[in-house]
Amino acid sequence: MDVLLVTPWPPTMSGVANYSMKLFMKLSKHIRITLYIVSPSKSFLKNIKKIMELLLISRKYRIVHLQLESTYPLTFLLLLPLMAKMLNVRKVLTMHSIPPLRIKYMDYADNMTLAFFLRYYLSRLLAIKYLTCLSNSFDCIIVHSMLMKQYLASCGVKEEKIIIIPHGTTKVKVENIVSTDMLLNREKNKVIIIFLGFLRPSKGIKYLLEALNLLEQDLKNRISVKIIGGYSIQSRRNYNSYLKDILRIIKKDRLESIVEIINRYVPQDELKRMISQADIIVLPYIDEFVEVSGIIHEVADYQKPVIVTSIPKFISELTDGENCLMVRPKDPRELAKAMEVLVKDSYLRKKLGENLKKLAKQTYWCIVSSKHLSVYKELLN
Repeated sequence: MDVLLVTPWPPTMSGVANYSMKLFMKLSKHIRITLYIVSPSKSFLKNIKKIMELLLISRKYRIVHLQLESTYPLTFLLLLPLMAKMLNVRKVLTMHSIPPLRIKYMDYADNMTLAFFLRYYLSRLLAIKYLTCLSNSFDCIIVHSMLMKQYLASCGVKEEKIIIIPHGTTKVKVENIVSTDMLLNREKNKVIIIFLGFLRPSKGIKYLLEALNLLEQDLKNRISVKIIGGYSIQSRRNYNSYLKDILRIIKKDRLESIVEIINRYVPQDELKRMISQADIIVLPYIDEFVEVSGIIHEVADYQKPVIVTSIPKFISELTDGENCLMVRPKDPRELAKAMEVLVKDSYLRKKLGENLKKLAKQTYWCIVSSKHLSVYKELLN
């Protein structure tokens, strides 16, 4: 079986690049799989050349598997449906994210104008029409949840083409991860709360800081908060100004003694130590994209309790009170209450963490890669 995997790849800063790397490492143990890496480029001619090159290379393989990524060059994205129709091989598309079409008026009430509404609505309508056109050019579309499948089918994609394969979960041996910092913080008897994700407005960091400011002082004295993440390729342009806003809020609300921002790329071994030493993971994201959370699958095997928001990427996989605490997005008071509950209740922390690990056991990368192999074999048969 010869498979060509078309994908972004590290050092490109994106969740899809990390996903593809982990999937490739598992698949390459069982089949002949070749990478075709698509890197960001603003050159029109380079992007045309990339498509032509991909067309020629693809003919040598029985299956072409495309990991769809919004950071691909625009020219490359626009020509993908045409290229897919021209390829006389089996074609698989993994769709990691689907933009929402509907607008929540109250989220934009302060800035709502006719021009804003048309720009917002039409851009998403065009994106969905594009994804539908692209999907119908492939033999099989992989999504990560039932919610994604239902939404994609409602957009006009043939339901029989859509296959659910969950996002892979990283398997870890927590007992082997030892950290001097962890021991030091335990001596200080601090409850460690960490945020993970790219530092951009859609991650809700400002609401996290508001929630921290609402906590009673004695509770603040019991916690240590680490905000861990750098910029994504989509947010690089505005990253510095956003980071300055975050630092300004921390200083204004006098949170410097409890909040530490780690705004850089964190190597995998160091990230493992940070997650293992955490008591609570908080993800106050506010975006409405129909997808699943790669971060949840990064941390699920550590048996840590998570606080999340009731947005599509979390409600598609998690259950409030069972394997997470779920709060309304953009609600600092509810988020503060959830943090207070978990800081005070070690039994609940243990219960939520153990239940989240059950999700991990069903979605380890070895299981996910096996499901991909089954899809490939079925297509060839």
